[in-house]
Amino acid sequence: MRVYGFIKKRPYLFFLLPGFLLYSLVSIYSIVSAIPYSFTRWSGIKPPVFAGLDNYRKIFTDPVMSSQFFNALWNNVQLIFWGFLIMIPLSVLAAYLLFQKVPGHKAMQLAAFSPYFINFVTAGFMVTLFFDPRIGLLSKAAGALGFSWNTAEFFSDTSYGIPYIMMVQIWKCLGYYVLLVYANFTSISQEYVEAAVIDGANRWQVFRRIYFPLLKPSLVNICILHYIWGVSAFEIPYMLGGETGGINGNMDVVGIFFYRTAFSPNNIDNAMGLGTTVATIIFFLVLLGALIQLKLLGAGDMSDE
Repeated sequence: MRVYGFIKKRPYLFFLLPGFLLYSLVSIYSIVSAIPYSFTRWSGIKPPVFAGLDNYRKIFTDPVMSSQFFNALWNNVQLIFWGFLIMIPLSVLAAYLLFQKVPGHKAMQLAAFSPYFINFVTAGFMVTLFFDPRIGLLSKAAGALGFSWNTAEFFSDTSYGIPYIMMVQIWKCLGYYVLLVYANFTSISQEYVEAAVIDGANRWQVFRRIYFPLLKPSLVNICILHYIWGVSAFEIPYMLGGETGGINGNMDVVGIFFYRTAFSPNNIDNAMGLGTTVATIIFFLVLLGALIQLKLLGAGDMSDE
């Protein structure tokens, strides 16, 4: 009876139920059912054999695998850190300028939102062509202006790995983050702003005291979305650095490490076992990070208000 009463007071649950069941079947069940295989030795062809924690021990302690894994994980951490440091301020600034309808805001909207409709693989391929030292637009433009700068540095210098990936990610996803913040701006009641202006607040004070605190919902979403991308990144680093993760692993990420582990001929007798282990680690990193961010940012408090 309690369940019936709960559902009766919330009829919208019937609309959410089909999507939730489909998502649970395709995503949640697939992830949870794969976790037991991380404790097995499995080639993907022969039946799996229980191996305990051997796969985890190999990934974390084997000299070759552990060095590749921790290098890839460190690159993921850098992508997350620089994304927070760059993309969140840019998203808020761009959304505020659009909200204030500054001159040229229509062109700004087009420039910000258009790349989001290009898939990650195409975006990575386009940027690779853009920086190509022979036929790339940047090399051609530099030559036309009389500069001798060679864009081959982006492919040969290991220090360009993370900035290269971040540049593509910012270009590709900034528009979506701006859209989230812009929608948040439009949902803020103008009564607060009018009251602050009457009390003598200037534009900066209105932004800092009124707008910015009320941007919490969109900023929480951006943080979680970027963290999930940072942990599970694959398409852009793979398109830019290939299966090896660039030069000396400078573009390697955990997603590429998973691909290399699961489909490498070196691990053919246990490829699926090790691959599932890496996938399980990625899943728990995503889950743990999202839960920590929700706790720290107080997302639970917003749902109670």
